[in-house]
Amino acid sequence: MGGIESYGLKTFIKSIKSRYDFLKNNGNINISGAGGNSLSSGIAILEDTNLTGNASIRAYTGKVLNKKNINVSGGQGNTGMVLINKANDDITNEIGGNITVTGAKNIGMRADLGTVATDDADTATTRLLPTAINKGKIIIDDGDQNIGMVANNSAGTITVGSETVMKNRAVAKNGGNILFNGVSKKGIGLFAKNGGEIINSGIIKGNSTTLEETIGMVIQPNSGTLIANGTNTGTIELKGKKVTGVYNQGVFDMTAGSITTSGEKSISLYANNGATTKISKGSITAENAALGLFADNTTIELGASTGTDAPTLNASGKGTLLFYNYTEDTSTTPITYNPNGKFKLNQDVIANITGGATAFHYKDSATATSISQKLDAMFAHTTGSVAGKKVKVKLDEPSTLFVLENTTPSSAVIPLSSANLASINAYLGHRVEIDSTSDPFKVYKVTKGRLNVDENVDLDNHTGASKSNYYRVDFLNSAVTVEAGKKMSGTDTAPIKQVIAQANYAGATGTSNIDVINNGEIEFSKKGGTAIAVDYGQATNNGKITMNAANGTGENSIGLFGASSSKLENSGTGEIYLGTNGVGIWGANKNTYFSINLE
Repeated sequence: MGGIESYGLKTFIKSIKSRYDFLKNNGNINISGAGGNSLSSGIAILEDTNLTGNASIRAYTGKVLNKKNINVSGGQGNTGMVLINKANDDITNEIGGNITVTGAKNIGMRADLGTVATDDADTATTRLLPTAINKGKIIIDDGDQNIGMVANNSAGTITVGSETVMKNRAVAKNGGNILFNGVSKKGIGLFAKNGGEIINSGIIKGNSTTLEETIGMVIQPNSGTLIANGTNTGTIELKGKKVTGVYNQGVFDMTAGSITTSGEKSISLYANNGATTKISKGSITAENAALGLFADNTTIELGASTGTDAPTLNASGKGTLLFYNYTEDTSTTPITYNPNGKFKLNQDVIANITGGATAFHYKDSATATSISQKLDAMFAHTTGSVAGKKVKVKLDEPSTLFVLENTTPSSAVIPLSSANLASINAYLGHRVEIDSTSDPFKVYKVTKGRLNVDENVDLDNHTGASKSNYYRVDFLNSAVTVEAGKKMSGTDTAPIKQVIAQANYAGATGTSNIDVINNGEIEFSKKGGTAIAVDYGQATNNGKITMNAANGTGENSIGLFGASSSKLENSGTGEIYLGTNGVGIWGANKNTYFSINLE
């Protein structure tokens, strides 16, 4: 069926009058539409300003049904099933019913709160909730900016329990399946605007791992006094690039179920300024370089206000981050980022960090005091969290507790000894604790920082619970100092080729910030190994370096290596001892010798 404003099944008069009257599709309806805004529908219940009161257009409940197939394509604004009126009516895609949406900016099901008075009385204590219900399947079959279900418009407020909500509003309920195929670029599962309400108790899922900018649930921001709501007790699972599980700018509650996203620049739960977000129970998971929870200048509540219900939070895979709370400020030059978001703890919350994921990311924080202060602020220690409640973090060996990103080179020194489990507590503030069954995880990965090696390092001890703290930290684009009286030693057993290797950051205008100094002792007998290597940096030996490997043909042990205009110095107190094929100081125009990757 093509054309503009074409309909497969539509009531023009009050044709549904009793319990014996139905409007059903038991066959196939194809809506192709035409033009930019074709606005055609498979099944339509649309109010008419000329038909009011007892003569008004009604759907009632359980009367307007799709039991087979509706295919929506072509044009823009085409809809499989649509209900627009001001009554407690519904339209349903039944079990066994399929609504397939392709093309661009088309919709599977839509409910709007109308404005025409019906014979469903609008009193001070009643609510009028025109509702779209999916019990079957809505399939977003690729395309661009297509939507599974929409709830639009509302009016007035009423108190339900202890919450003030929109009195009359459109509602979209998914108790079946909303499935995304192919790329489904910028597709949306459930969409609430102008005070509408969306409820997911079913499944919203991608059938591929190639989705792009696809979103499970969108709750639009307030439109004047109109506040949209969303609730999830079902399953949301999206995998691809820049996908989002829930994008909340209104009010969102999760009392059960799960949200999982996977892929680069994806987010499981996003909430921004003005949003109200409460995660009482269920699980939120981020995988494979996704972000778990992003509080963007707003507060996300974790755990039920009463009882003991609490969500479980999971982050898995390299590049994955569980918590983030920085808000972009574009009014500054350069753009700045401020940690304005908060997570309010109503209960103790379990956080599992596995497979190389990271728990926390902070900018310009390099001391125990500053990190603990930011953790306390992030988890609303004095601004809302219930007394004594904490995030209990469990990490496996490849995973990281903190990523510390300095926007400019830091002057604050981080001692290596702080990576001891007993010392980590000084960084955790009042609202975070480490699960005692955690593996020997990375404590922090630091950019543009300063590491002070203040304890002896056995470079061969790189696995297990007692492994050297040197393998529990990563520093990139950073300065490193080995203290006097401290020794770093290793053999061929060590997994690294350079004891200390640092490269300058992009845009650096000098070498001074990459300043590697040995005031102690480095003894490294690994074949082809290097004590200190810098790329556009400075390396100074004031202590003792011993490189006594039994190198074979084509292997060299190097005391100090520098590339790209680096400055290398063996001072008056420095000693370098070499074995077979040893080189004390080696300079190169370009670094083709080593690389550093901090994931």
